[in-house]
Amino acid sequence: MLMPTSTEYQDTIQNPRSCFCHSDLQQALPELTKIGLPRPYSGSFAVVFPMTKGSSKWAVRCFSTYHQDQKLRYEKISQYLRLKQPSCMVGFDFLEQGIKVKGKWYPILQMEWVHGDTLNKFIEKNLENPQEIQSLAQKFMQLVSELRQFNIAHGDLQHGNILVVNGCFKLVDYDGMYVPGLDSMTSNELGHRNYQHPSRTALDFGPYLDNFSAWSIYIALLALSLDPGLRRLVNANDDHLLFRRNDIEAPDSSTVLRSLEKIKDDNLQSLASIFRTIIYCPDVSQIPPLDLGQVPLVTVKPEQITDQMGATGRDLSWITGHLKVSKVRVLVPSTLEGAFTKAFIIASFILYYFSLKGAVMPLEVAIPLTFGTFSMLLLILNARFNSRPEILTKARLSSELNDLKNKVKNIENQLNKLVSGKGSLNQEKSRKVGEITVKQRNTGQLERNEIGKIDIDLRNILSNINSKRQVLSQSESTELAKALESIQSQFLSSKLSQHDLTSKSIIGIGPQMTIRLWAAGIKTAADISNVQIVQQGYGHHVHEVAYIEVPHRGRVHVDGIGPKKAQSLLSWRQGLERGLKSYIPKSLPSAQENAIKSKYLAQRQSLDAQEADAKKYAAQAKDLVKVKYRKEQEMLERQIADARSLFAKQLKALEDRIVIENKNLSNNRYRSGILEHRLKPYLQIRFSNYLKRALF
Repeated sequence: MLMPTSTEYQDTIQNPRSCFCHSDLQQALPELTKIGLPRPYSGSFAVVFPMTKGSSKWAVRCFSTYHQDQKLRYEKISQYLRLKQPSCMVGFDFLEQGIKVKGKWYPILQMEWVHGDTLNKFIEKNLENPQEIQSLAQKFMQLVSELRQFNIAHGDLQHGNILVVNGCFKLVDYDGMYVPGLDSMTSNELGHRNYQHPSRTALDFGPYLDNFSAWSIYIALLALSLDPGLRRLVNANDDHLLFRRNDIEAPDSSTVLRSLEKIKDDNLQSLASIFRTIIYCPDVSQIPPLDLGQVPLVTVKPEQITDQMGATGRDLSWITGHLKVSKVRVLVPSTLEGAFTKAFIIASFILYYFSLKGAVMPLEVAIPLTFGTFSMLLLILNARFNSRPEILTKARLSSELNDLKNKVKNIENQLNKLVSGKGSLNQEKSRKVGEITVKQRNTGQLERNEIGKIDIDLRNILSNINSKRQVLSQSESTELAKALESIQSQFLSSKLSQHDLTSKSIIGIGPQMTIRLWAAGIKTAADISNVQIVQQGYGHHVHEVAYIEVPHRGRVHVDGIGPKKAQSLLSWRQGLERGLKSYIPKSLPSAQENAIKSKYLAQRQSLDAQEADAKKYAAQAKDLVKVKYRKEQEMLERQIADARSLFAKQLKALEDRIVIENKNLSNNRYRSGILEHRLKPYLQIRFSNYLKRALF
């Protein structure tokens, strides 16, 4: 993704309400420069703008470089940090639609703003306070320990990303951070070059990423606490604390490392020596973590170092840096050699002088004679020089050193072949086990598919049975309700039929009307169920006609019964019904209710039997499937176990050889280091110096 430039971000952030998606940032104000523009803090992969809303302040990271997996990385990092809550980390939110630049949305990181000094600025402020720097070194050890405890690697541990806040450390810039869950990824950045091992590549991504930079920073802090003048000596600036890339790539010519050797502190000397060894480590993942509990203090004397020290298999060549350089006396020609050489030189000049005058012999004879004799003298002196014990020792040491270097080279080649063979064997193991694992997954998937089909069929059967149960329940409820309704209706009709029209005076209904009603078949309250008023006619001739609804007969019109009288009859009937309401049966007789329920119970039992049969059949079918595939899985498991066992034996044999060769390599490197150390003083003994002393 092509990201906006720093200037484009700066122009956009002048109007937070329109460019930010997050409501807090919309209401926040950017920190401004002297000319009134949002102040940018540029980094390697992002531009940071401070934004303030009331008492809240955030660092808004606008990416100048963005990777496709950036969102996934930050989600994993955020989840892990919220789970573990390390004290050195700062809260943040990754906003995929964070800022709109020229009509297009881009992601940002909204990070809590922390007020503090970067590590280098804090050191500058406290350079004259060694105790504060030493305390800082101890706190840095605690920081590294906390990161190691949570299996976290910052990925770019350097002065600009380490803030000192109220005496404690806070880390910022998590673009290159590693947390568990990101194991399959690679590094999107390689960190500050002055703090990273030269061998680090994008493939290096794991909890070990900070090991080298941790050594570098801790040694720098410890050294500055012992000798604050070092920072001025190395011309330190905002780009480094103590070590530069050149010091890491060429430690033998490093002024800083030579300066550390002059500081009389056993702990620092040990750390510096180990740091030199770490620099030459070809594999970043093999660099040990900074753990003072595992750091040996080098206080041995030369005579205490024996060949047995190499038997552990550790590379002890760094110990030679703590050995005193033995002195070798200066080779001086004998008095006779010096007198003879001087006499020969004087005689040669005299001969040459008189030959020029023509007094002794021709010049063309004198010059070859002089040079020939001088060459003979050089050969004699060189033979005498080479016969001296010191030169013989130098030659012997040089020869032994060359032999050892060749031996080391051969061992390294053999180790490379063994390591390559181990890698090939591991690849073959992974391929073989992978093939069987794929078969296992496929077999497992086939098993799951078959069981899944059985489950689907069972669910369909059970769903059908449940539907029938629901229909049964509904039918049973309906039949019970209708039976109760019938009994209630019969009860009410029976009671109402006991109240005829003459049993009580009804408003508007006289004897004449009673006779008419009797003639129409309406004799008791049971004969009246409802009243309907219907309008008949049209225009000015519209009138209302009252109809009485008689159970089982329909509507009946009785002459003389108008709407009011009909309503009076209905009110009479309803009044009687209200009086009877408390006497109406609320439930069916037990015999009738049990008869209805028994009819449906038999049908339910039939459905229960069908359900049990379906479940039993499904369980049996699943068992058959599991037995079938269990045999296949057991066979594949045996194949994996056999393959792993075979490869384990082969790998064990290779690893045993690698251990032996590594010990051999360590011993020979150590011996080479000792020889180089012993050879150093002899390198100053040269024939040219011997000849000068013979002449002068």
